[in-house]
Amino acid sequence: MKKMMLVVLAVVASGSVWAAEDKLGVDVDLTWLSKTIWRGIDVGDNKAAFMPSATFDLWGTGFSTSILGWWSGAESNGSLVNGGGLPTEKYVYMLTYANSFNKGDAAQVDYNLTYSYNDYYTNPSWYNDYQDLALTVSLPKMCPAGFVPRYTVAYSWSGRPGPTPGFLGGTELSDAAGFFHMIGLDYNFKLCDQPFTLSADAVYNDGAFAIYGPVSDHDWSHITWGLRTAFKVWNGMLIPGIYYQTSMDDSVNENDEFYTAISYKISF
Repeated sequence: MKKMMLVVLAVVASGSVWAAEDKLGVDVDLTWLSKTIWRGIDVGDNKAAFMPSATFDLWGTGFSTSILGWWSGAESNGSLVNGGGLPTEKYVYMLTYANSFNKGDAAQVDYNLTYSYNDYYTNPSWYNDYQDLALTVSLPKMCPAGFVPRYTVAYSWSGRPGPTPGFLGGTELSDAAGFFHMIGLDYNFKLCDQPFTLSADAVYNDGAFAIYGPVSDHDWSHITWGLRTAFKVWNGMLIPGIYYQTSMDDSVNENDEFYTAISYKISF
């Protein structure tokens, strides 16, 4: 994990050297969640979380690096599996490539590929760390009425070398690595000139991770419904949102979830 941190720091340091000739964009995001939900799993056991992050746009190349901190109020209900909770203090290191083709056309396709390493720094890397690779594709111009369809496929696996034990740690989760398929639809509209986004995301969990058993079922796990807006505040944007999760697979989450989020984003 130390090697990963050095790579990220090296990229950021190199950016400061070249910034005099090429623009290095920096986005800072301060997010608070009333519940820590990750792909349908209540990893924070109904506790709130603070998630600050910084993203470095690498000189307009389409590549960016990010570092995110995640601090919650308690161990998760991972204790239901292994007799000990999943720590909810971690750093996430990300590398993203984003681009588009058919720009400006009705057939415009936006895509991004993100690799992330989740570092539960209070424990050894072999115990809880996991990695994730996600590809997202969206069609922002397909429907002039404001509907934007999107699809994400992601694969998650352990951060330890050798056999994959799963991100909750322990030999019971030897089959916990796997795919997620997420089909989403956004509806962008204005109400009294205030922009809003109504969203829906249906998630198929292909047997990855679990809270209530050794592995999750291969099934549609949940649908997340959301409504968010954005306000200009000082030099940044304040983005509040409300979300409701309809849980459909008890091996992922036995409960429906209601939670809120608020973010403040500023760019330099």
